[in-house]
Amino acid sequence: MKYLVYLSFTLIAFSSWGQEEGSNNSLLSKAKDYYQEEKFILAEKTFQEALASSPESYEAQLGLADSKHKQEKYVDAIDAYDKAEKIKEDDPELYFNRGAAKIFITEYKSAIKDFNRSDELQADNAELHYYRGFCYGELERYNAAINEYNRCIELDADFGAAYYNRGAAIAELGNFEASL
Repeated sequence: MKYLVYLSFTLIAFSSWGQEEGSNNSLLSKAKDYYQEEKFILAEKTFQEALASSPESYEAQLGLADSKHKQEKYVDAIDAYDKAEKIKEDDPELYFNRGAAKIFITEYKSAIKDFNRSDELQADNAELHYYRGFCYGELERYNAAINEYNRCIELDADFGAAYYNRGAAIAELGNFEASL
């Protein structure tokens, strides 16, 4: 008899866990759809619902952070990226996106640290070199900026903004002819 009671409780527990898991997957799917449709407010709310039922969901936490980022809630986005990092520390996308958010609140040194970490995890991202170059330029470290823009252009010769910013950094060093 005890065995049957134990078995019943076990089956009920697995059944409710399976429903919860399915519900969370459904919320994540819906939130991702909202995000793809650029309905960032709805995406944010739906990712929050997913987190309420599964607080350790990295996908939901990263999605929440990205949704806040797209709404230009940069400080809130950075806080959400920080929470995502506590769940998973090896995603280059997290560090890249958090670094990009930090640019908007002029935390250039901290952004560079995030870009460095992203680069360690996944090298050869042209956009990362562009943004890191931008940060160096804002910090008036023009030679470092030029090196980053050069790397960006090596990876993506069609990255027009990198050429423009490289020219601006060269001009800041006083070499106006070369900047052209």
